[in-house]
Amino acid sequence: MEQQQHQEFINYHDPYTAARVQRHQNDVKNGELIVWFDSTLQNLDFTKHLNISKLIVDHCDNVILSPLPYITELFLISCNLTTLNNLPLNIVSLDITNNKIVNLSALSQIKTLKKLYIDGNKNLNLNTLNNNNITELQMNAIQSESLEGISQNTNLTKLIFNYNQISDLEPIKNMNKLNILWASSNQIVNMLPLKQLRQLKELLINNNKIEDLSSLKDLKMLEKLVLSSNEIINIEPLRKMNQLLILDLGGNKITDLEPLRELVHMQELGLNFNRIINVKPLEKMIQLKSLNLYNNYIQNINPILHLKIFENPNTLILVREQKLPDHLLIQLNKKYDAIYASTRFLINMKNNITQIKINKTGAINQLRIFVQQAENKLISFVNISATFFGMYVADQ
Repeated sequence: MEQQQHQEFINYHDPYTAARVQRHQNDVKNGELIVWFDSTLQNLDFTKHLNISKLIVDHCDNVILSPLPYITELFLISCNLTTLNNLPLNIVSLDITNNKIVNLSALSQIKTLKKLYIDGNKNLNLNTLNNNNITELQMNAIQSESLEGISQNTNLTKLIFNYNQISDLEPIKNMNKLNILWASSNQIVNMLPLKQLRQLKELLINNNKIEDLSSLKDLKMLEKLVLSSNEIINIEPLRKMNQLLILDLGGNKITDLEPLRELVHMQELGLNFNRIINVKPLEKMIQLKSLNLYNNYIQNINPILHLKIFENPNTLILVREQKLPDHLLIQLNKKYDAIYASTRFLINMKNNITQIKINKTGAINQLRIFVQQAENKLISFVNISATFFGMYVADQ
């Protein structure tokens, strides 16, 4: 017997949806069926499609969920659902985003359920979630002020609750299987309950009210840490976290980068909107692929110009767009013949530029405004064949 392959339903808003559903209602070959759903459809009945494994329903009211023995992934998005009655009992993943669900007690009967997405159900009572088999839970923007209702879900490996009003992390302190935790845009001040979550590899807790990082110092498996838009001054607890690959500290009050000196495996580093003067502690980060220094008080970037990231013209553009002071841009130029793509930036630097090199004659027209505003230090234009496409600035 030929093995059946189960095809997911794909959803698009389409004025001809009803006709298509009717036309293909019996057109199931080898368990494959693609159907487009639309808000014009009512009372959808899937009794003729018993072999589907993944069903996605978007913006459809009054869905009839008849027994579907093969279904393992079910998406009921924006369907005005108020209850979860008659759900298939063998689903592994359930997404009920943007409905009107209040009570989750029906999920206790689904022993196979591993992944649950309940975003946007704003009146949800988390105390009704009684299913400890769930390993991934996402509950963004449900207007929750407490995590107490999920404190018994200790088998979670992934927990996401962005855009809520959570201030207390105590209910999750025993979730020691967590690998991924996203808690952005809440009211969190104290991270002490995270201290024992030693399996964490990814922590996003940006846009909160955090000052103290001491609770993180023993999380030796963390590879991605996002702490942007908090109230952080002291980053000393990060000193020995040399397993970090991605670190975002943008939008804080940091002045001293010395604790980052030995984090030599870093690949992405965000330091924008801080109070940084000295970047020398970054000099060993030879694996950096992304560096954001926008809006700081940096005096000298020579200590990090040897990093390979500065050999990439795209990086040079990024640095230019980060609005480093003129003298730092000149430092870049001296070492790498740095690229500038906008006359606006040249005009802002007119007191420092003595020579402009361009890679094609036509680019001269783009410099007309600059030439008109340039002061006496501008000596000459030189037409050259350049390695990189664009306009080059040289300090003579």
